[in-house]
Amino acid sequence: MRFVVSLLWLASALSCGRIVPRNPEPALPWQIGYWYWRSAQPMRAEGVRVDCLYVDAGSPHAPLWPRSLPEAATYTAVWRLGPGRFLSPALIREIAAAYANLKATAVSRGQHVSGLQIDFDCPAVKLPEYAQFVRALRQSVPKREVISVTALLDWFRPGTGVERLLEQVDEFVPQFYDVEPDATVVWKLEAERWRPVLERSGVAYRLGIATFGRIMRMRGKQRRFLRDLRPLDLIVNMCEPQGEFRSDVGERIVRLRAKRAFGTAVAAGDDLLMVIPTQEALSASVAEARKFGPHCAGVVLFRWPSAADTLVLAPDEIAAIVEGNDAPPREPRLSAEPGDCGRLQCSDLFLAPALRFAPEAHGFEVRASVPLVSFIPDPTVEWRSGGSDTFSVRIPAYAGVRRIHLGRAITKEPVQFQVSSR
Repeated sequence: MRFVVSLLWLASALSCGRIVPRNPEPALPWQIGYWYWRSAQPMRAEGVRVDCLYVDAGSPHAPLWPRSLPEAATYTAVWRLGPGRFLSPALIREIAAAYANLKATAVSRGQHVSGLQIDFDCPAVKLPEYAQFVRALRQSVPKREVISVTALLDWFRPGTGVERLLEQVDEFVPQFYDVEPDATVVWKLEAERWRPVLERSGVAYRLGIATFGRIMRMRGKQRRFLRDLRPLDLIVNMCEPQGEFRSDVGERIVRLRAKRAFGTAVAAGDDLLMVIPTQEALSASVAEARKFGPHCAGVVLFRWPSAADTLVLAPDEIAAIVEGNDAPPREPRLSAEPGDCGRLQCSDLFLAPALRFAPEAHGFEVRASVPLVSFIPDPTVEWRSGGSDTFSVRIPAYAGVRRIHLGRAITKEPVQFQVSSR
């Protein structure tokens, strides 16, 4: 869902060839949607409103409807087509058959699937061909099904023929992120510039907004995204923060330098950038999205996180922003899960810090209600004994964790724990 585009055409986007609106009526009520890319375990979020979940449905020839999906009012099946994919009649038949099968599966699970979306980074010069493909696809599925496409901002410069594509869809989702080959993720959403461009078609649209961050390694002019690394991986492997600044939309960008090699991707001396998504950046994007015209049906956020994701805004954080509320102040929370230590009492301790991306290391004191036989710390945590019933831990700066394993506490009898900041 990324595309590199020159800044030169942005100034001319407002002069895009006129598109005659086919539907002068306003779109559906403003809604909140998420893209859901397959993950082993989606992050749980009780009570979070999701109007529409756009679900990665696998490949057309091997479709898959995930069993563990967040609850949503409606669902949309998404097929991602590679940039070199041949738009053939056979592919249309595959998608139509896959959609019918997936919808039947979803209905059997009590889920309402309203339509399908094609996510295709089509080169602008091939938009007329893409329009014919989508037209044929529409004719291959029931008329009541919603046909949606993602859209690159590059498509809306003059002379691309994007209007022919939009005539074939019920909805399009322009993606306001990863527009340039840079460390930053979020593209500044400017209603004054983009509202007239997107409203011309008279077709309902939702605005694609990013809620994730990234880690990037830099070696001279070479850039590489390190998608498998977490912020905590960098810190515990001696990548030292060198400073922090803000992007023009409010993302936090942290410079780091590796003091030693780890894995196959990071060598000693490598410079890295970590982009941290912020509530400030998302709040500004959502506020600007609400200024778009009557055919704007809301936003689609990329993406719903997995339980293991850290460099991403969580659904409960997003919900507070979308509803116009400040995120409630948080206190550190300690939870204990029982283990098996025979006649002794074992407790695996987990800490949810108040700040996930604190710019400095933060210390906590844990106190047990009875004396400890021993405490076995997690290797990622610094700790120090403070007596028979007390110990302290130190969470590194920029750890990014929502919940971190402190270690295993062993006692002779049942125990309660309390945590406080130091």
